[in-house]
Amino acid sequence: MSSMTDIVFLLLIFFIVLSTFVTPPGIGVDLPNTHQNTKDRNVPKIVVSIDLDGNYYLDQVKMSYDLLLSNLGTKVFPEGKQPAIKLEADGGIPLEKGVSLFADIKNLGYKKVVIATEAGTK
Repeated sequence: MSSMTDIVFLLLIFFIVLSTFVTPPGIGVDLPNTHQNTKDRNVPKIVVSIDLDGNYYLDQVKMSYDLLLSNLGTKVFPEGKQPAIKLEADGGIPLEKGVSLFADIKNLGYKKVVIATEAGTK
């Protein structure tokens, strides 16, 4: 009986070791690196906001949607550094408004567009 127990333990150890080498199937994606803590402090920043009433603001100046996109399209920055756009949208606005503004800003050629969020508690 003890030899049977030895065989069972050997098989158990074999399958435990073997399972560590098997990777589960999934979608192959390149995950972003998060270990970099340095920030370029010289990059210009622009804040675009949408309030609960659906009003648009560019750096705290209220304007229409078309004027906002026009102003973003004509901005010129020193030394050719493209600004980072921070999109602040009220949590109560329809998702479509925020997504369409985000897409339109990206279509203007801005590469650094981020959505501002608040840290939540669980």
